[in-house]
Amino acid sequence: MKIKGILLPKTETTREHQSTGKVMTLHPNTRWCSDGFEIKCFNGEKVYIAFVLDTCDREAISFVARTRPLLSEDIQEIMLNAVESRFPSGRADRQIEFLSDRGAIYRAYNVQFEILFHSSLQS
Repeated sequence: MKIKGILLPKTETTREHQSTGKVMTLHPNTRWCSDGFEIKCFNGEKVYIAFVLDTCDREAISFVARTRPLLSEDIQEIMLNAVESRFPSGRADRQIEFLSDRGAIYRAYNVQFEILFHSSLQS
């Protein structure tokens, strides 16, 4: 396609956030990261999994597994479960940086609203 000149032109992607390039931290509950993946089973079905890790000790704080594609509600669930499992009061005692690939299920309005709303209810 390149030789024939029929490749589509590449588009430049712009980032609106500052990347530090650092993921690991020295103290727990400072920075968490999350991602999701799917496993294709021998019978053709798929299992969809998402998780939250602490970047200090790489402990899996929370996860969810479904037989259907994950929704923003599933991401809400793992975020809230992560906070509740690490902080018995249900409220973080410090600001936690949450890293993700910024996929659609992480950027959904109801995920961001639910986390903020849940935090304000705990205060």
